[in-house]
Amino acid sequence: ATDSTDESWTIPNIVDPGIHGALFQDYDDGEKFSYLIDPNILNQHKSDPTCKSTSDPKCANIMFNWAALLPNCETNDSINCIEAVGAIKSDGTKVPGTYSRNFPTKGQNAYTGNPGIRLPEGSTGSIFTIPNLGGVTDSYYVGAYMRGFGDMKGFGAQLTDFNASIFPVTLETNRQAMSCGQPTCPDAGFAQINGTDYWGGQSAGSDGKNNCVANSVSEMLCAKRLAFPADTKFYLQLRTSLIPSGWIHGRLSEANVKISYKDTKGGIVLNQDTLFFEGKPVKNPIAYKAYKWQDLPQQIKSQYNPENGNYLNTSTPTGSSRLCCDSQVDPLKRNWTSSPAPYDDGAIKELNLWLPFMNDKAIAAPSTWSVRSLSIPGNGTLNGCLIDNTKLVGLVSTNATVYSPGPPVFNKETDSLDYQVGAPHFDPNGNVFKGTYDLLMSSSVARCLYKFSNAPIKATISVTNSSGSSEVATTVVSEKDNWLHMQAANFEFSSPTIKIKLSQEGQGSQPLSKVAAKKTTCFKGKLTKVVSTSNCPVGYKRK
Repeated sequence: ATDSTDESWTIPNIVDPGIHGALFQDYDDGEKFSYLIDPNILNQHKSDPTCKSTSDPKCANIMFNWAALLPNCETNDSINCIEAVGAIKSDGTKVPGTYSRNFPTKGQNAYTGNPGIRLPEGSTGSIFTIPNLGGVTDSYYVGAYMRGFGDMKGFGAQLTDFNASIFPVTLETNRQAMSCGQPTCPDAGFAQINGTDYWGGQSAGSDGKNNCVANSVSEMLCAKRLAFPADTKFYLQLRTSLIPSGWIHGRLSEANVKISYKDTKGGIVLNQDTLFFEGKPVKNPIAYKAYKWQDLPQQIKSQYNPENGNYLNTSTPTGSSRLCCDSQVDPLKRNWTSSPAPYDDGAIKELNLWLPFMNDKAIAAPSTWSVRSLSIPGNGTLNGCLIDNTKLVGLVSTNATVYSPGPPVFNKETDSLDYQVGAPHFDPNGNVFKGTYDLLMSSSVARCLYKFSNAPIKATISVTNSSGSSEVATTVVSEKDNWLHMQAANFEFSSPTIKIKLSQEGQGSQPLSKVAAKKTTCFKGKLTKVVSTSNCPVGYKRK
Protein backbone atom coordinates (compact mmCIF):
# COMPACT_ATOMS: atom_id res chain seq x y z
CA ALA A 1 0.00 0.00 0.00
CA THR A 2 2.96 2.33 0.54
CA ASP A 3 4.77 1.33 -2.68
CA SER A 4 4.52 4.07 -5.34
CA THR A 5 5.89 2.03 -8.25
CA ASP A 6 2.50 1.93 -10.01
CA GLU A 7 1.94 5.64 -9.43
CA SER A 8 5.24 6.48 -11.16
CA TRP A 9 4.62 4.33 -14.27
CA THR A 10 4.66 6.22 -17.57
CA ILE A 11 4.28 5.10 -21.16
CA PRO A 12 7.65 4.08 -22.66
CA ASN A 13 9.15 6.78 -24.85
CA ILE A 14 9.46 4.68 -28.02
CA VAL A 15 10.22 7.11 -30.87
CA ASP A 16 10.95 4.59 -33.63
CA PRO A 17 8.95 4.95 -36.87
CA GLY A 18 6.50 2.17 -37.69
CA ILE A 19 5.27 1.74 -34.11
CA HIS A 20 1.58 1.02 -33.48
CA GLY A 21 0.37 0.53 -29.92
CA ALA A 22 -2.60 0.91 -27.60
CA LEU A 23 -2.82 2.52 -24.18
CA PHE A 24 -5.84 2.07 -21.91
CA GLN A 25 -5.48 4.46 -19.01
CA ASP A 26 -7.74 6.85 -17.13
CA TYR A 27 -6.58 10.36 -17.94
CA ASP A 28 -8.16 13.76 -17.76
CA ASP A 29 -6.70 15.93 -20.52
CA GLY A 30 -3.75 17.40 -18.67
CA GLU A 31 -3.27 19.75 -15.79
CA LYS A 32 -6.05 22.17 -14.91
CA PHE A 33 -5.64 25.95 -14.73
CA SER A 34 -7.94 28.95 -14.19
CA TYR A 35 -8.95 31.63 -16.66
CA LEU A 36 -11.63 34.23 -17.33
CA ILE A 37 -11.74 35.22 -20.99
CA ASP A 38 -13.68 37.01 -23.68
CA PRO A 39 -14.02 34.19 -26.24
CA ASN A 40 -14.18 36.69 -29.11
CA ILE A 41 -10.72 38.05 -28.30
CA LEU A 42 -9.36 34.52 -27.87
CA ASN A 43 -10.62 33.53 -31.31
CA GLN A 44 -8.99 36.57 -32.93
CA HIS A 45 -5.49 35.55 -31.72
CA LYS A 46 -4.50 39.23 -31.63
CA SER A 47 -4.23 40.15 -27.96
CA ASP A 48 -4.41 38.86 -24.40
CA PRO A 49 -7.98 37.49 -23.96
CA THR A 50 -7.79 37.08 -20.17
CA CYS A 51 -9.44 39.23 -17.51
CA LYS A 52 -8.51 39.80 -13.88
CA SER A 53 -12.17 40.22 -12.86
CA THR A 54 -15.60 40.84 -14.34
CA SER A 55 -14.94 44.59 -14.11
CA ASP A 56 -12.03 44.27 -16.55
CA PRO A 57 -12.95 46.26 -19.73
CA LYS A 58 -11.97 43.26 -21.87
CA CYS A 59 -14.77 41.25 -20.25
CA ALA A 60 -17.34 44.02 -20.53
CA ASN A 61 -19.17 42.10 -23.24
CA ILE A 62 -22.19 40.08 -22.16
CA MET A 63 -20.71 36.60 -22.73
CA PHE A 64 -17.58 35.10 -21.16
CA ASN A 65 -15.89 31.73 -20.67
CA TRP A 66 -14.36 30.69 -17.39
CA ALA A 67 -12.46 27.88 -15.65
CA ALA A 68 -11.61 27.83 -11.95
CA LEU A 69 -9.55 25.78 -9.57
CA LEU A 70 -11.35 26.60 -6.33
CA PRO A 71 -9.38 28.19 -3.46
CA ASN A 72 -9.44 27.17 0.20
CA CYS A 73 -12.31 28.74 2.19
CA GLU A 74 -10.77 31.56 4.23
CA THR A 75 -13.88 32.69 6.15
CA ASN A 76 -17.31 31.35 7.07
CA ASP A 77 -18.77 33.58 4.35
CA SER A 78 -16.45 32.39 1.57
CA ILE A 79 -18.24 30.78 -1.33
CA ASN A 80 -17.11 28.49 -4.18
CA CYS A 81 -14.19 27.13 -2.19
CA ILE A 82 -12.78 24.03 -0.50
CA GLU A 83 -14.40 23.84 2.93
CA ALA A 84 -12.87 20.60 4.24
CA VAL A 85 -10.48 17.81 3.27
CA GLY A 86 -9.60 14.83 5.42
CA ALA A 87 -9.40 11.10 5.95
CA ILE A 88 -11.21 8.39 7.91
CA LYS A 89 -9.11 5.50 9.22
CA SER A 90 -10.29 1.89 9.22
CA ASP A 91 -11.24 2.20 12.92
CA GLY A 92 -13.51 5.17 12.13
CA THR A 93 -11.11 7.86 13.40
CA LYS A 94 -11.59 11.08 11.46
CA VAL A 95 -8.41 13.03 10.60
CA PRO A 96 -9.13 16.55 9.29
CA GLY A 97 -6.66 18.02 6.84
CA THR A 98 -4.98 21.42 7.26
CA TYR A 99 -4.44 23.80 4.37
CA SER A 100 -0.73 24.25 3.69
CA ARG A 101 -0.25 26.23 0.46
CA ASN A 102 -1.43 26.81 -3.09
CA PHE A 103 0.35 24.97 -5.89
CA PRO A 104 1.49 26.86 -7.92
CA THR A 105 1.60 29.80 -5.53
CA LYS A 106 -0.41 31.87 -8.02
CA GLY A 107 -1.90 30.98 -11.38
CA GLN A 108 -0.71 32.67 -14.55
CA ASN A 109 -4.26 33.87 -15.24
CA ALA A 110 -5.78 33.89 -11.75
CA TYR A 111 -8.81 36.14 -11.43
CA THR A 112 -11.20 37.51 -8.82
CA GLY A 113 -14.63 35.88 -8.69
CA ASN A 114 -18.02 37.57 -8.58
CA PRO A 115 -20.49 35.99 -6.10
CA GLY A 116 -23.26 38.21 -7.43
CA ILE A 117 -23.32 36.23 -10.68
CA ARG A 118 -22.08 32.96 -9.06
CA LEU A 119 -18.66 33.20 -10.75
CA PRO A 120 -15.99 31.35 -8.68
CA GLU A 121 -12.56 32.79 -8.03
CA GLY A 122 -9.94 31.35 -10.39
CA SER A 123 -7.13 30.06 -8.19
CA THR A 124 -4.71 27.11 -8.31
CA GLY A 125 -4.59 23.67 -6.71
CA SER A 126 -4.00 23.30 -2.97
CA ILE A 127 -1.68 21.25 -0.78
CA PHE A 128 -3.26 19.94 2.45
CA THR A 129 -1.51 18.17 5.33
CA ILE A 130 -3.30 15.04 6.63
CA PRO A 131 -1.03 13.50 9.30
CA ASN A 132 -0.67 10.07 10.92
CA LEU A 133 -2.28 7.92 8.22
CA GLY A 134 0.64 5.50 7.94
CA GLY A 135 1.41 6.32 4.32
CA VAL A 136 4.53 7.58 2.59
CA THR A 137 3.58 11.25 2.91
CA ASP A 138 1.39 13.66 4.87
CA SER A 139 0.99 16.01 1.89
CA TYR A 140 -2.03 15.78 -0.43
CA TYR A 141 -2.71 17.73 -3.59
CA VAL A 142 -6.38 18.74 -3.86
CA GLY A 143 -7.84 20.06 -7.07
CA ALA A 144 -11.49 21.13 -7.25
CA TYR A 145 -12.12 22.33 -10.78
CA MET A 146 -15.14 23.91 -12.44
CA ARG A 147 -15.60 25.23 -15.95
CA GLY A 148 -18.39 26.94 -17.85
CA PHE A 149 -19.66 30.05 -19.58
CA GLY A 150 -21.59 33.08 -18.44
CA ASP A 151 -23.68 36.11 -19.16
CA MET A 152 -22.51 39.23 -17.34
CA LYS A 153 -25.91 40.92 -17.40
CA GLY A 154 -28.31 38.01 -17.55
CA PHE A 155 -28.17 34.45 -16.15
CA GLY A 156 -24.67 34.75 -14.63
CA ALA A 157 -22.10 31.95 -14.51
CA GLN A 158 -23.21 28.49 -15.71
CA LEU A 159 -21.43 25.23 -14.91
CA THR A 160 -20.67 22.72 -17.69
CA ASP A 161 -17.80 20.61 -16.26
CA PHE A 162 -16.79 19.51 -12.78
CA ASN A 163 -13.73 17.61 -11.58
CA ALA A 164 -12.26 17.00 -8.13
CA SER A 165 -9.34 14.84 -7.02
CA ILE A 166 -7.08 14.07 -4.08
CA PHE A 167 -3.53 12.69 -4.51
CA PRO A 168 -0.71 11.93 -2.02
CA VAL A 169 2.31 13.91 -3.22
CA THR A 170 5.79 15.14 -2.45
CA LEU A 171 7.25 18.28 -4.03
CA GLU A 172 10.29 17.48 -6.18
CA THR A 173 12.57 19.67 -8.29
CA ASN A 174 11.42 19.51 -11.90
CA ARG A 175 13.22 21.34 -14.69
CA GLN A 176 11.30 19.68 -17.50
CA ALA A 177 7.69 20.69 -16.79
CA MET A 178 7.71 23.23 -19.59
CA SER A 179 5.75 23.40 -22.80
CA CYS A 180 6.60 26.70 -24.52
CA GLY A 181 9.91 25.71 -26.12
CA GLN A 182 11.86 28.45 -24.32
CA PRO A 183 14.57 28.29 -21.62
CA THR A 184 12.06 29.62 -19.09
CA CYS A 185 8.30 29.21 -19.33
CA PRO A 186 5.35 30.73 -17.48
CA ASP A 187 2.80 28.67 -15.62
CA ALA A 188 -0.19 27.54 -17.69
CA GLY A 189 -2.45 30.07 -19.36
CA PHE A 190 -1.83 33.14 -21.51
CA ALA A 191 1.52 34.92 -21.55
CA GLN A 192 3.80 36.85 -23.90
CA ILE A 193 7.15 35.19 -24.58
CA ASN A 194 9.77 37.15 -26.52
CA GLY A 195 7.00 39.38 -27.85
CA THR A 196 4.88 36.44 -29.03
CA ASP A 197 1.44 35.67 -27.64
CA TYR A 198 1.36 32.26 -25.98
CA TRP A 199 -1.68 30.32 -24.78
CA GLY A 200 -1.11 26.84 -23.46
CA GLY A 201 -1.25 24.31 -20.68
CA GLN A 202 1.50 22.50 -18.90
CA SER A 203 1.54 18.75 -18.85
CA ALA A 204 0.76 16.77 -15.75
CA GLY A 205 2.36 13.33 -15.99
CA SER A 206 5.92 12.20 -16.49
CA ASP A 207 8.84 14.59 -16.87
CA GLY A 208 11.13 11.63 -17.53
CA LYS A 209 11.78 11.18 -13.82
CA ASN A 210 8.64 11.95 -11.84
CA ASN A 211 4.94 11.39 -12.43
CA CYS A 212 3.58 14.84 -11.66
CA VAL A 213 -0.02 15.50 -10.61
CA ALA A 214 0.65 19.22 -11.11
CA ASN A 215 3.59 21.51 -11.79
CA SER A 216 4.75 24.90 -10.59
CA VAL A 217 6.90 25.94 -13.53
CA SER A 218 7.95 29.25 -12.00
CA GLU A 219 9.26 27.36 -8.93
CA MET A 220 10.56 24.40 -11.00
CA LEU A 221 8.57 22.06 -8.76
CA CYS A 222 6.56 18.91 -9.46
CA ALA A 223 3.85 17.53 -7.16
CA LYS A 224 5.05 13.93 -7.54
CA ARG A 225 2.29 11.33 -7.31
CA LEU A 226 2.62 8.75 -4.51
CA ALA A 227 0.59 5.81 -3.20
CA PHE A 228 -2.37 6.16 -0.83
CA PRO A 229 -2.24 4.66 2.68
CA ALA A 230 -4.07 1.34 2.98
CA ASP A 231 -7.72 0.94 3.98
CA THR A 232 -8.40 4.66 4.39
CA LYS A 233 -11.31 6.76 3.18
CA PHE A 234 -10.89 10.35 2.07
CA TYR A 235 -13.46 13.11 1.92
CA LEU A 236 -13.81 16.47 0.23
CA GLN A 237 -16.40 19.12 1.06
CA LEU A 238 -17.06 22.14 -1.15
CA ARG A 239 -19.07 25.24 -0.38
CA THR A 240 -20.48 26.32 -3.71
CA SER A 241 -23.22 28.15 -5.58
CA LEU A 242 -22.81 25.80 -8.57
CA ILE A 243 -23.88 22.22 -7.84
CA PRO A 244 -23.17 19.92 -10.82
CA SER A 245 -26.30 18.44 -12.36
CA GLY A 246 -27.06 15.06 -13.88
CA TRP A 247 -24.49 12.33 -13.19
CA ILE A 248 -21.03 12.18 -11.65
CA HIS A 249 -18.42 9.49 -12.27
CA GLY A 250 -16.12 8.49 -9.44
CA ARG A 251 -12.86 6.64 -9.02
CA LEU A 252 -13.58 5.50 -5.47
CA SER A 253 -15.26 2.65 -3.63
CA GLU A 254 -17.77 2.66 -0.77
CA ALA A 255 -18.75 6.00 -2.24
CA ASN A 256 -20.94 8.54 -0.49
CA VAL A 257 -22.31 11.88 -1.65
CA LYS A 258 -24.27 14.51 0.26
CA ILE A 259 -25.81 17.83 -0.75
CA SER A 260 -27.09 20.27 1.84
CA TYR A 261 -28.06 23.91 2.18
CA LYS A 262 -26.48 26.42 4.51
CA ASP A 263 -28.99 27.21 7.27
CA THR A 264 -28.86 30.72 8.77
CA LYS A 265 -31.27 31.70 11.55
CA GLY A 266 -33.68 28.97 10.56
CA GLY A 267 -33.87 30.00 6.90
CA ILE A 268 -32.21 28.49 3.86
CA VAL A 269 -29.66 30.72 2.15
CA LEU A 270 -29.89 29.98 -1.57
CA ASN A 271 -26.76 29.51 -3.72
CA GLN A 272 -24.62 28.45 -0.75
CA ASP A 273 -24.84 24.70 -1.03
CA THR A 274 -22.49 22.12 0.47
CA LEU A 275 -21.26 19.32 -1.78
CA PHE A 276 -19.62 16.37 -0.01
CA PHE A 277 -17.86 13.32 -1.47
CA GLU A 278 -16.38 10.42 0.48
CA GLY A 279 -14.86 7.06 -0.40
CA LYS A 280 -11.79 4.88 -0.63
CA PRO A 281 -9.32 5.37 -3.48
CA VAL A 282 -9.27 2.51 -5.99
CA LYS A 283 -6.57 0.92 -8.11
CA ASN A 284 -7.18 1.46 -11.83
CA PRO A 285 -5.35 -1.03 -14.07
CA ILE A 286 -3.39 0.34 -17.03
CA ALA A 287 -3.08 -1.83 -20.15
CA TYR A 288 -0.39 -1.10 -22.75
CA LYS A 289 1.24 -2.86 -25.69
CA ALA A 290 3.11 -1.75 -28.83
CA TYR A 291 4.31 -3.51 -31.99
CA LYS A 292 6.06 -2.62 -35.20
CA TRP A 293 3.28 -2.29 -37.79
CA GLN A 294 4.61 -5.20 -39.83
CA ASP A 295 4.59 -7.40 -36.70
CA LEU A 296 1.11 -6.40 -35.57
CA PRO A 297 -1.20 -9.46 -35.23
CA GLN A 298 -3.68 -9.55 -38.09
CA GLN A 299 -6.66 -9.65 -35.68
CA ILE A 300 -5.57 -6.24 -34.42
CA LYS A 301 -4.27 -4.76 -37.68
CA SER A 302 -7.59 -5.37 -39.44
CA GLN A 303 -9.40 -3.15 -36.91
CA TYR A 304 -7.32 -0.01 -37.59
CA ASN A 305 -7.24 2.40 -40.49
CA PRO A 306 -3.76 1.97 -42.08
CA GLU A 307 -3.78 5.57 -43.33
CA ASN A 308 -4.06 7.23 -39.92
CA GLY A 309 -3.89 4.44 -37.29
CA ASN A 310 -7.40 5.15 -35.94
CA TYR A 311 -9.51 2.39 -34.41
CA LEU A 312 -12.44 1.67 -36.72
CA ASN A 313 -15.14 0.69 -34.21
CA THR A 314 -15.59 3.98 -32.38
CA SER A 315 -17.08 7.36 -33.17
CA THR A 316 -14.24 9.25 -31.45
CA PRO A 317 -10.83 7.68 -32.22
CA THR A 318 -7.99 9.29 -30.27
CA GLY A 319 -4.27 8.75 -30.06
CA SER A 320 -0.85 10.37 -30.01
CA SER A 321 2.46 10.24 -31.82
CA ARG A 322 6.03 10.21 -30.51
CA LEU A 323 7.21 11.74 -33.77
CA CYS A 324 6.61 15.20 -35.17
CA CYS A 325 3.78 14.45 -37.55
CA ASP A 326 0.50 12.78 -36.67
CA SER A 327 -0.65 13.07 -40.31
CA GLN A 328 1.81 10.51 -41.69
CA VAL A 329 -0.19 8.12 -43.89
CA ASP A 330 2.49 5.44 -44.22
CA PRO A 331 2.16 3.06 -41.22
CA LEU A 332 5.83 2.09 -41.60
CA LYS A 333 6.84 5.71 -41.02
CA ARG A 334 4.14 6.67 -38.54
CA ASN A 335 4.50 6.33 -34.76
CA TRP A 336 1.02 5.99 -33.27
CA THR A 337 -0.52 4.92 -29.95
CA SER A 338 -4.29 4.59 -29.79
CA SER A 339 -5.50 5.90 -26.42
CA PRO A 340 -9.29 5.97 -26.06
CA ALA A 341 -10.95 7.77 -23.19
CA PRO A 342 -12.01 5.21 -20.54
CA TYR A 343 -15.67 6.04 -21.20
CA ASP A 344 -15.42 6.04 -25.02
CA ASP A 345 -18.16 4.11 -26.81
CA GLY A 346 -15.65 1.70 -28.35
CA ALA A 347 -13.16 1.45 -25.48
CA ILE A 348 -14.41 -1.89 -24.12
CA LYS A 349 -14.33 -3.50 -27.59
CA GLU A 350 -10.86 -2.13 -28.29
CA LEU A 351 -9.50 -3.32 -24.95
CA ASN A 352 -10.93 -6.80 -25.50
CA LEU A 353 -9.22 -6.84 -28.91
CA TRP A 354 -5.81 -6.28 -27.31
CA LEU A 355 -6.08 -8.25 -24.06
CA PRO A 356 -5.13 -11.67 -25.51
CA PHE A 357 -1.88 -10.11 -26.75
CA MET A 358 -1.24 -8.48 -23.36
CA ASN A 359 -1.58 -11.81 -21.53
CA ASP A 360 -4.78 -10.30 -20.08
CA LYS A 361 -2.52 -8.52 -17.59
CA ALA A 362 -2.20 -4.89 -16.46
CA ILE A 363 1.17 -3.19 -16.75
CA ALA A 364 0.48 -0.94 -13.73
CA ALA A 365 -2.37 -0.18 -11.33
CA PRO A 366 -2.07 3.27 -9.74
CA SER A 367 -4.53 4.37 -7.06
CA THR A 368 -6.92 7.25 -7.68
CA TRP A 369 -9.47 9.29 -5.71
CA SER A 370 -11.52 11.43 -8.05
CA VAL A 371 -15.02 12.49 -9.10
CA ARG A 372 -16.01 14.28 -12.30
CA SER A 373 -18.84 15.14 -14.66
CA LEU A 374 -20.15 12.23 -16.69
CA SER A 375 -21.23 12.68 -20.29
CA ILE A 376 -24.74 11.64 -21.25
CA PRO A 377 -24.88 9.54 -24.45
CA GLY A 378 -26.71 11.25 -27.28
CA ASN A 379 -28.08 8.07 -28.83
CA GLY A 380 -31.45 8.12 -27.08
CA THR A 381 -30.82 4.91 -25.11
CA LEU A 382 -31.45 6.49 -21.71
CA ASN A 383 -34.80 6.50 -19.96
CA GLY A 384 -36.00 10.04 -19.30
CA CYS A 385 -36.01 9.42 -15.54
CA LEU A 386 -32.18 9.14 -15.68
CA ILE A 387 -31.72 12.57 -17.26
CA ASP A 388 -31.99 15.74 -15.18
CA ASN A 389 -30.21 18.99 -16.01
CA THR A 390 -31.36 20.76 -12.85
CA LYS A 391 -29.86 18.69 -10.04
CA LEU A 392 -27.39 15.94 -9.20
CA VAL A 393 -29.24 12.63 -9.53
CA GLY A 394 -26.53 9.97 -9.37
CA LEU A 395 -22.93 8.86 -9.05
CA VAL A 396 -21.48 5.80 -10.74
CA SER A 397 -18.02 4.64 -9.72
CA THR A 398 -15.79 1.73 -10.69
CA ASN A 399 -12.16 0.65 -10.61
CA ALA A 400 -12.42 -0.76 -14.16
CA THR A 401 -10.00 0.41 -16.82
CA VAL A 402 -12.85 1.20 -19.25
CA TYR A 403 -16.59 1.41 -18.76
CA SER A 404 -19.93 2.26 -20.36
CA PRO A 405 -20.36 5.92 -21.27
CA GLY A 406 -22.99 7.72 -19.23
CA PRO A 407 -25.11 6.43 -16.34
CA PRO A 408 -26.58 2.90 -16.28
CA VAL A 409 -28.97 2.13 -19.11
CA PHE A 410 -32.50 1.08 -18.18
CA ASN A 411 -33.11 -2.28 -19.91
CA LYS A 412 -36.85 -2.52 -20.61
CA GLU A 413 -36.70 -6.25 -21.41
CA THR A 414 -35.25 -7.20 -18.02
CA ASP A 415 -36.39 -4.13 -16.01
CA SER A 416 -32.78 -3.72 -14.91
CA LEU A 417 -30.18 -0.98 -14.81
CA ASP A 418 -27.27 -2.29 -16.91
CA TYR A 419 -23.66 -1.16 -16.84
CA GLN A 420 -20.66 -2.71 -18.58
CA VAL A 421 -17.05 -2.49 -17.43
CA GLY A 422 -13.74 -3.82 -18.69
CA ALA A 423 -10.22 -4.43 -17.37
CA PRO A 424 -7.37 -6.96 -17.57
CA HIS A 425 -8.08 -10.18 -15.68
CA PHE A 426 -4.73 -10.00 -13.85
CA ASP A 427 -3.01 -7.19 -11.98
CA PRO A 428 0.68 -6.31 -12.61
CA ASN A 429 1.79 -8.99 -10.12
CA GLY A 430 -0.18 -11.73 -11.87
CA ASN A 431 -2.94 -11.90 -9.27
CA VAL A 432 -6.61 -11.93 -10.27
CA PHE A 433 -7.82 -8.33 -10.30
CA LYS A 434 -11.08 -7.84 -8.39
CA GLY A 435 -13.63 -5.30 -9.50
CA THR A 436 -15.67 -2.74 -7.59
CA TYR A 437 -18.80 -0.92 -8.73
CA ASP A 438 -20.79 1.66 -6.77
CA LEU A 439 -24.09 3.20 -7.86
CA LEU A 440 -25.57 6.05 -5.86
CA MET A 441 -28.91 7.14 -7.23
CA SER A 442 -31.48 9.62 -6.03
CA SER A 443 -34.47 7.74 -4.63
CA SER A 444 -36.71 9.94 -6.76
CA VAL A 445 -35.01 8.59 -9.92
CA ALA A 446 -35.72 5.00 -8.86
CA ARG A 447 -39.35 5.80 -8.09
CA CYS A 448 -39.69 7.50 -11.47
CA LEU A 449 -38.20 4.51 -13.31
CA TYR A 450 -40.29 1.85 -11.57
CA LYS A 451 -43.37 3.88 -10.60
CA PHE A 452 -42.58 3.14 -6.95
CA SER A 453 -44.41 4.51 -3.95
CA ASN A 454 -42.62 6.10 -0.99
CA ALA A 455 -42.19 2.67 0.66
CA PRO A 456 -38.60 1.39 1.11
CA ILE A 457 -36.87 0.14 -2.03
CA LYS A 458 -35.02 -3.14 -2.36
CA ALA A 459 -32.42 -4.10 -4.97
CA THR A 460 -30.73 -7.22 -6.31
CA ILE A 461 -27.36 -7.00 -8.05
CA SER A 462 -25.99 -9.57 -10.48
CA VAL A 463 -22.71 -9.70 -12.40
CA THR A 464 -22.44 -11.72 -15.61
CA ASN A 465 -19.26 -12.28 -17.62
CA SER A 466 -18.92 -11.96 -21.40
CA SER A 467 -20.06 -15.58 -21.88
CA GLY A 468 -23.26 -14.93 -19.91
CA SER A 469 -22.24 -16.88 -16.82
CA SER A 470 -22.94 -15.43 -13.38
CA GLU A 471 -20.03 -14.05 -11.37
CA VAL A 472 -19.79 -14.35 -7.61
CA ALA A 473 -19.81 -10.87 -6.10
CA THR A 474 -20.26 -9.24 -2.72
CA THR A 475 -23.25 -6.89 -2.88
CA VAL A 476 -24.51 -4.17 -0.56
CA VAL A 477 -27.79 -2.22 -0.87
CA SER A 478 -29.14 0.54 1.37
CA GLU A 479 -31.33 3.64 1.23
CA LYS A 480 -30.47 6.69 3.33
CA ASP A 481 -31.02 10.44 3.12
CA ASN A 482 -33.01 10.07 -0.13
CA TRP A 483 -30.15 8.20 -1.84
CA LEU A 484 -29.99 4.55 -2.88
CA HIS A 485 -26.54 3.02 -2.30
CA MET A 486 -25.75 -0.11 -4.33
CA GLN A 487 -22.36 -1.82 -4.47
CA ALA A 488 -20.89 -4.90 -6.13
CA ALA A 489 -17.34 -5.97 -5.29
CA ASN A 490 -14.86 -8.84 -5.68
CA PHE A 491 -16.00 -9.81 -9.18
CA GLU A 492 -13.54 -10.71 -11.93
CA PHE A 493 -12.82 -9.18 -15.35
CA SER A 494 -12.37 -9.00 -18.45
CA SER A 495 -15.74 -7.43 -19.48
CA PRO A 496 -18.62 -8.23 -17.13
CA THR A 497 -22.03 -6.56 -17.14
CA ILE A 498 -23.58 -5.42 -13.85
CA LYS A 499 -27.38 -5.61 -13.62
CA ILE A 500 -29.40 -4.00 -10.84
CA LYS A 501 -33.12 -4.74 -10.39
CA LEU A 502 -35.22 -2.73 -7.96
CA SER A 503 -38.39 -3.79 -6.14
CA GLN A 504 -40.55 -2.87 -3.15
CA GLU A 505 -41.93 -4.80 -0.21
CA GLY A 506 -44.77 -7.08 -1.22
CA GLN A 507 -43.87 -7.05 -4.91
CA GLY A 508 -41.22 -9.80 -4.83
CA SER A 509 -38.55 -9.28 -7.45
CA GLN A 510 -41.00 -7.78 -9.93
CA PRO A 511 -40.84 -3.99 -10.19
CA LEU A 512 -44.05 -2.04 -9.87
CA SER A 513 -43.75 -0.92 -13.50
CA LYS A 514 -44.92 -4.48 -14.38
CA VAL A 515 -47.63 -4.72 -11.74
CA ALA A 516 -51.19 -3.81 -12.64
CA ALA A 517 -52.48 -0.95 -10.55
CA LYS A 518 -55.01 -1.92 -7.88
CA LYS A 519 -58.53 -0.56 -8.53
CA THR A 520 -60.77 0.90 -5.79
CA THR A 521 -64.46 1.79 -6.26
CA CYS A 522 -65.59 4.92 -4.40
CA PHE A 523 -69.00 6.56 -4.11
CA LYS A 524 -70.48 9.93 -3.09
CA GLY A 525 -74.25 9.88 -3.09
CA LYS A 526 -75.20 8.71 -6.57
CA LEU A 527 -71.73 9.41 -7.97
CA THR A 528 -69.25 6.56 -8.45
CA LYS A 529 -65.50 6.73 -9.19
CA VAL A 530 -62.93 3.98 -9.83
CA VAL A 531 -59.41 5.02 -8.80
CA SER A 532 -56.07 3.22 -9.07
CA THR A 533 -55.13 3.67 -5.39
CA SER A 534 -56.41 2.27 -2.12
CA ASN A 535 -57.57 5.72 -0.97
CA CYS A 536 -60.73 7.48 -2.19
CA PRO A 537 -60.82 11.17 -3.14
CA VAL A 538 -61.93 13.71 -0.53
CA GLY A 539 -65.70 13.43 0.04
CA TYR A 540 -65.90 9.88 -1.36
CA LYS A 541 -66.16 6.60 0.54
CA ARG A 542 -64.90 3.16 -0.40
CA LYS A 543 -67.64 0.90 -1.77
